Amino acid sequence: MKSHNPIRILVYKNDLCWPRRSGHDVHTYEMMRAWIMSGAMVSLATSKEIQPRAIDGLDLETTTSLGSACRGQTASPPGNGLPQRFIRYWGISFSEVQALADLAEEIKADAVIASGLDALPFLYKIRKGIRVWYAADEWTWHHLSLMRFNEPSTWRELRGAIIKGIYERAYRPYCDRIWVVSDADRRAMRIVSGVKNIDVLPNGVDGDYFHPLQDQAGSERSLVFWGRLDFGPNVQGLQWFCRNIWPDLHAKYNDAIFTIIGSKPIRDIFDLEKIPGIKILPDLDDLRPEVARNQVVVLPFISGGGIKNKLLEAAAMGKPVVCSKRAATGLNGKFPAIVAGSKSEWVTAIKKLWNNHAERDYLGSSARNWVQTQHTWKKAAEDALISIRKSLES
Repeated sequence: MKSHNPIRILVYKNDLCWPRRSGHDVHTYEMMRAWIMSGAMVSLATSKEIQPRAIDGLDLETTTSLGSACRGQTASPPGNGLPQRFIRYWGISFSEVQALADLAEEIKADAVIASGLDALPFLYKIRKGIRVWYAADEWTWHHLSLMRFNEPSTWRELRGAIIKGIYERAYRPYCDRIWVVSDADRRAMRIVSGVKNIDVLPNGVDGDYFHPLQDQAGSERSLVFWGRLDFGPNVQGLQWFCRNIWPDLHAKYNDAIFTIIGSKPIRDIFDLEKIPGIKILPDLDDLRPEVARNQVVVLPFISGGGIKNKLLEAAAMGKPVVCSKRAATGLNGKFPAIVAGSKSEWVTAIKKLWNNHAERDYLGSSARNWVQTQHTWKKAAEDALISIRKSLES
């Protein structure tokens, strides 16, 4: 960016949380930090009160709590078209939607970035500047991936897919660009939303925070997984692994331990703790020391899309990874991990790593080198600014 003409970016997110446990919290924070380091002028607006620790390290131009500014105002959107109906569907204050548009004009924003699924309606009243929906994942495809025709309990996902598809299409006139994290998401988003200008911005990772730690004293045969434990793809993947792969491993090695770390665990997750050798560690302040106690990271995804932050974090911490093909999609370069499909491939791969310290070290160090060159927030932020410039100049 030219220093005499910095780009002005206004980011909207419903709530920027601390600790950063969701993918949207992570990539919103890290992209803002990278933009600021590149010379952009970044402002942040949220509906909920901004937590000071959530923006620690960000030299923001302005921070605005739309919820506080619009407290007591209960305006409803005029009209009964789909955009207005979805504003009511999500329970969004139209006063806040209008307040964001007013703020964008006040600070002369070149681009307004709406981050997250529920942020899309906040582009509805923006009239100046480039309007970008930072979707990350395509949500219709996400819901369909969770469906299993032989499991009636998953059929409700079809309703979610239909609603999200209509939702994305309804706001097509209010999106100049959409940002997703993989080519598969881009293909699905073009079909569902009808928006042409869709950019792929693969996630990065903070390699200074997620770095190799000296292995702590843990089980010689141990596995670890972490993530939000109320998120469908995480729950489905863990249930599949714990019921189909883990029993064979634990039968062979009765001292083996599988540790599941994460926030907001639901009952289905706690039920997995009834299986011998599995333990749940909810809501850790810092997961890194516990990860270091385990020999191998497993990412057994059978649904969902996008790029898994936990995969990038594991690579940055220099941990060997065994994962499904779905977990490794959308990545730059060749990810140095063991990709397993069948039950026998999973069991063989994990046994191999448990019994081969040199192989674990090799995969871990190779993963660290890979992620530091292929998945940086600096590169993602630069690509985002290029996409904004394209729209500003067109």
